Amino acid sequence: MRAVLPIGVLPRLAVVAMALCAIAALLSPVLADSHMGVPQLTLRLQPPFWLGGKGHFLLGSDQLGRGVASRVLLGLRVSLLIALVAATAAALLGLVVGLVAGYARGVSDAALMRLVDIQLSFPFLVLAIAVVAVLGHSIPNLLVVLILWGWASFARIARGEILALREREFVHACYALGARPIRVMSRHLLPNVLPKLLVIWTYMLAQMAVAEGGLSFLGLGVEEPFASLATLINDGRVHLSTAWWVATFPGLLLMIFILGVNFLGDGLADVLSPRTRGLRVRVL
Repeated sequence: MRAVLPIGVLPRLAVVAMALCAIAALLSPVLADSHMGVPQLTLRLQPPFWLGGKGHFLLGSDQLGRGVASRVLLGLRVSLLIALVAATAAALLGLVVGLVAGYARGVSDAALMRLVDIQLSFPFLVLAIAVVAVLGHSIPNLLVVLILWGWASFARIARGEILALREREFVHACYALGARPIRVMSRHLLPNVLPKLLVIWTYMLAQMAVAEGGLSFLGLGVEEPFASLATLINDGRVHLSTAWWVATFPGLLLMIFILGVNFLGDGLADVLSPRTRGLRVRVL
């Protein structure tokens, strides 16, 4: 028997998951027990309380005796903040470049698109190593790496949309009525580009979280005294056989965050597309 579900069920679940992640990240300084972040070597690698560990360790303790629950909450805050800032900055930079290239065309378009091609052809890991080697190891430099990696995708998509929109009848009508180019771009072209870029931004948010996780796992990202979810996974991977909870819970939370962002992007694409708006999906 087939059941009919609205096409927005998964996006709604994703919104709930993302809202819970955001609330946990915002309230992490309050929710995290200050004593759980202090090393207690006599309580190292304690299992979660339901497995016989100390009662005050909700999700167990790590190799230094710090509470995994508190570390995960603080790590979520760092991971979410880095992904949000990097994706937003990359989107804004790519949007500006795409608008200028698509509207100006000619030499400016060719020069900017060649710059985009160079950036897209540059290996991400090589770029990260080069930036870290030149600028040093810090969170701001990690953001620079992520922004330099992500802006080109937004620029290419924005340029393509502008090239298609500038030949539409309503744009020609604006010019016929005496509208200035800056008004046409801000009042007519930009609002038509933003919905698609918003969808791309959600996917880029997940990609930034994965990229930050990869760099932190390799030792090129977040380092002490700060810790992201990927840093916690890296710290716990050597204890998987004896203390699986150290790496498992940060990994689960990172997976939930990335899946939630991807489902949210799918939902936005369905809502903003007139071809799928209001449709229903049949599932077994």
